[in-house]
Amino acid sequence: ASKGDLGLMPGDPVQVRTRAEIAATLNPQSKNRGLTFDPEMTEHVGKHYKVERLVERIISEETGKMVHLTNTVVLEGVNCEGLNASNCPRCNPIYWREIWLRRDDAKS
Repeated sequence: ASKGDLGLMPGDPVQVRTRAEIAATLNPQSKNRGLTFDPEMTEHVGKHYKVERLVERIISEETGKMVHLTNTVVLEGVNCEGLNASNCPRCNPIYWREIWLRRDDAKS
């Protein structure tokens, strides 16, 4: 699976890639290296954000074990609204693979 190493850092401006560009990075389960691109995330396609922080490790909900991540970030102000999962708590940050983003050269 593709990684897309942009070397992003907190504060970097980014734009979410197009649906077609993102779809090309996903397996049949809508995942890239185990991380799902949820339907709710499509509302952010084409929009501009800043990187809030890097995500280097999380606890897997399936196994309860620590998982180390690379090329994954949280974007400022982008949180789960719980629209596609009835048991998902709202306001969790959404994790973005760098391959789903592009550096944003637009002045923000």
